[in-house]
Formats: sequence, structure tokens, C-alpha cells
Amino acid sequence: MLTPAYTAPARFDDPAAALHLVRHIYDTSVTHLRDTLRRFVAGDTLADRVRACYPFVRIRTETVARADSRLSYGFVAGPGVFETTLTRPELYASYYTEQFRLLLRNHRVSIEVGTSTQPIPVHFSLTEHDHVEGSISPERRLLMRDLFDLPDLAAMDDGIANGTYVPRAGEAQPLSLFTAPRVDYSLHRLRHYTGTVPEHFQNFVLFTNYQFYIDEFIKLGHTLMADPACEYEAFVEPGNVVTRRAGSAPQPGDELGTAPPRLPQMPAYHLMLEGSRGITMVNIGVGPANAKTITDHVAVLRPHAWLMLGHCAGLRNSQQLGDYVLAHAYMREDHVLDEDLPLWVPIPALAEVQLALEQAVADVTRLEGYELKRILRTGTVASTDNRNWELLPNRAITTPERRFSQSRAVALDMESATIAANGFRFRVPYGTARSSCPAWPTTFTVNGLTSTCASACAPSSCCARNARAACTAASCAVLPRWRFSKHACQGGAGKPRIAKQPSSGPSASQGSSWARGTVCARRTNRSMAGAEMAKPMLSTSVSTLPADPRGVSVAVSALSCAEWPRATEEHALSWEAVGVGQHGKHQGARKEPACCATVRVPTAAPLADVRRMKSPAVPGAGNGG
Repeated sequence: MLTPAYTAPARFDDPAAALHLVRHIYDTSVTHLRDTLRRFVAGDTLADRVRACYPFVRIRTETVARADSRLSYGFVAGPGVFETTLTRPELYASYYTEQFRLLLRNHRVSIEVGTSTQPIPVHFSLTEHDHVEGSISPERRLLMRDLFDLPDLAAMDDGIANGTYVPRAGEAQPLSLFTAPRVDYSLHRLRHYTGTVPEHFQNFVLFTNYQFYIDEFIKLGHTLMADPACEYEAFVEPGNVVTRRAGSAPQPGDELGTAPPRLPQMPAYHLMLEGSRGITMVNIGVGPANAKTITDHVAVLRPHAWLMLGHCAGLRNSQQLGDYVLAHAYMREDHVLDEDLPLWVPIPALAEVQLALEQAVADVTRLEGYELKRILRTGTVASTDNRNWELLPNRAITTPERRFSQSRAVALDMESATIAANGFRFRVPYGTARSSCPAWPTTFTVNGLTSTCASACAPSSCCARNARAACTAASCAVLPRWRFSKHACQGGAGKPRIAKQPSSGPSASQGSSWARGTVCARRTNRSMAGAEMAKPMLSTSVSTLPADPRGVSVAVSALSCAEWPRATEEHALSWEAVGVGQHGKHQGARKEPACCATVRVPTAAPLADVRRMKSPAVPGAGNGG
């Protein structure tokens, strides 16, 4: 058998030295496979079978004691011998070093590194741009099976992660969730499904199945890359197309990126930060099968957290279009993980993730405490593998509707429970943030005309079935909600004052100057606009209504775009100053207070724009607010 030079096991008390030997064994093995395969492709006749094996790491301990019990990793459960195979040390260098360091610290015993008996499949030794099988004849491709080790599914199942693996007598216990062949298998699948190499994936992963989220992420990525002071280093798109931060030099390999002629099945985009601390966003498509597929493979990268973002069907009458839904429990009717994770296993919400998501909503909307509950609903999210469950006969008696009701679920989707369950299974922190749409038929009445939509998230189909007069932006595509903040600009001789603070949002202190009053009104406008625009796919209009001797009202109307055709337009943020005049003079048929502004947002503004919102330049009001 043709093999590379054997490296005997060695003991280490230094993580860096242990990693160095892992690199040496792995590099020697894959170099041997690549060189021999090139000779075979060139037509050489090989005298014997070719084999090279993965490196392994092993620890032996005789006590259950460990130094630090606060972490959920970096230790073994009890006395015994624990071992695993390793792969791609250049990709996992920091991860392996940290794991070695914790094992050494927690158990105060040396770790062993050596050459395992697990063969490396020849396909897993190839690099991103190696394409050898297309260069050989079908006969020689068949001959490869007799000469090289090929992927063996028996060596890469998920028994360890599922908690069902039982070592044979005399066999070491597993030291990691994934063996090296299982890791290599997923790394190759990620490249296939997402169109990007694993090296670009970041530690914080967002999954979505709505393209407009991806569009906004792409826009944000290119905007950040144009800023030389941005902390992010690069933005990567499918085909490994790398855009570096302005002023940064290209890196080796950047020139190999090419935009694909068509997008892959689950395109991934990466906003890269040093140490993989950036954000990856993946459009996973629809359904629990896709959700399981992508998380099965992303899990081997050991991300710090993954979240599911998107829309869901609101199941409670108290919910309104666009309200946030934060899952604190999951009802699993997705069925794709039943064989891996029994339904009786609870999938808990993670406190740290829940608190972080709630705080993020509060930061964006500028609401807190009891007021935040107006737009943020927490509860059970049910995930189903049958998107058309409403069509089942007698559903209220025997099928999903009753179960959804009994579970007291507040929302329904097809992916959240799968994402959470696989996070639980693979020990990856998980969470879900959704915006709600009515799940039931919804009736809109405008000017005496009534239109019934199958869902408020599908206005286009509604408009196709109903009279055009009833399918306006106010009937089929929108469900208006108004909020008011009254400002009594009382006083005489051009000296009105604020008699009452706005009902929501930051405001200026009460005072007698007109400038202070208009600053207060503008701040309220922006605050209310920010709260509404933070809800995905809402079209928002914030207006200062006509004034009268009793004062002026600032109003917000939140309109759902959902799948309305306008939802595909640019998500632009624009300011339109109106009523610029002197102290409440008439302008046409309207009477506007001086220096008040109207904000008109055609579609939901991206978060970055909300944070950058500034008042338009209005004469006489200064730059406050």
C-alpha cells in the first residue's frame, strides 16, 4: 500500500505545539493523496492501493474533576480515553487551539496527537479549484475505486450528536460531535449549496427565506465597504466574489472569485470581520427540509449563534400586521428531525439570545417596557411541513388547527422549530425573530367596498379576484394603523408653546420658543417613524397634520407592503419638508406650523438608515432634534 511516512503519537502540554503536529500530519497526508492522484490522472499505472489517514487527538483522564465548570465545552464527562479525528487545521486553527488549551487546563493531563487509522477520502483532499475527474476517462474513473479511498457514509453519521452512539468494547469514547470525515462532507456540501467556501463563513449566522432581507444585506455590505473607516474587512458574495474595504489591498485568491451564471440553491453572503466575528446571511429557501439541510452542514463550523429571520402567520387576534414575534417555545410539526431528535425532547429558548433579541427590538423601535409589548409578542411558534394545512378536511376536529390552538401558539411558520431543534442537537445557540401576518382570511372595507384576502400577506392574489376599486393600497395591500401625538402650540403674537409632551419618543423640554416646539415635533416624527420602519415590510407615512388654534397633531400610519409589487422597489429613505413658512401661515388649503416636516418612506428603511435619520434643514429651526 502506498502511504506517507507514519508519524507516531506524541504528548503535549502546549496547545500550539500540538496544533503544529496536527498540521504536519494532515498536510503530509493530503499532499500524498494529491500527488498520487495527479500521477494517476496523467496516465501512470499505480502499483498498489493508495491511502493516507487523518490526524487524531486523544486525552486520558482518571477523574471527573475539572478546573472550570462554567463552560459547556473544553472538558470530558468522566474518567476514560477520549479521541477524535481532525481535519482542515488551517481552517480550524483557532478552534483547535482553544479546545486544546481548555482540555489541558481543565484536566491537567497531557494530550496526545498522532496518525489515526481513519482513511482520508481522496475527494476530501482536493482544493476548491481542483477538478480532476473531468480530465479522465470513464474507465479510469471506475478504477479509482480500486486504488483510492472514497467517502464512506458509515464513518460520518450523526450518532454522536444524537446521543445514540455506543463505542465498541475497547474503543475510545468520542471527543467531539463530528469526526473528520463528517466535517469534510459538510464543508464540501456548504460549497455546493451556498456558492462560497467555508473560509468565508462567520461566527454569527442569519437564515432567511425572503430575498428582500438579502437585498438589504447586500446593500449594507457594499455601503460599508465604501467606508475606509469601517471595521468590517470584506464582503463576500456567491462565486467567492470579494469586495474589500476601501483602501484595503487585495488578498491572494481574491482574483479567483467569479459571479456565477445563476445563484446556487442557498446563496450565502458574508460580512467579514477579523477572527470570523462578522455576519453570514443565507437565503435557505422555504420549508423544514431546507432548514435541516443547511444547519446540518453549518454546524460543523461551530458558529457562535444562528438565528432565523422572516415572516410568520400570526395566530392570535391581538396581533397586528408587522408585529414582531419572539419564540420562547417551539411546537415541532416539521417532522424532518423526528428520527434524530424525538418529539418528547424539549427545545428550550435560550435566555441570552432572547434578551439580546428583545433589546435589539427596543433599540430599533425606541420603545421599552410595557410599550414594547405593543409590537413584540412572545410565545410558542409552531412549525409545520404542510404549508397548506388549511385545506385539510375537518381540520378543526382532527388535524393541525386544534393542536395549534391547544399549544397556544402565537405564530406559525415552516422553519423556526427546525432551526432551533438542530441548534439544540448540535449545541449551537439559536433563536427566532419573525414579523407576523394574519393566517386567516382577512376582510378590508374602504369607502363602502369590501375585499377579502386569503392572507394579508398576499394582496396580489386578492387584487386578482376582486374589483379594482376595492384593491387599493388601503384595502388589499395595507391595513392602516394610526397613532397620534398631540402638540398644543398655544400662545399669541407668534409665541406658541408646547402644552403637552408627545405620547411616545424623545422630545424637547417644554418651553415657550417656537424653535423648541418645532424641534419637539420633529423628534416625535422621527421616533414614531423609527418604531414603524423597524417592522419588516411596512410602508410608513409620518405626517404633521393641519394645525388649528388648539395645536397640531403628528400622526403615523403603518401600511403593510408584504408581497405587494412595490415591496421589490428600492428600500429608500427620503425626507420631504412641507409647511416651511412663518408661524402657521396658510399654504394652499392646508395650515402648517412653521418648520414642521413630513417623513415619507415608500418601503421599510434598512436599520442602518433608521439609525442615520436626521432632520431636514428647515429655516428657523436650527439643527436641533
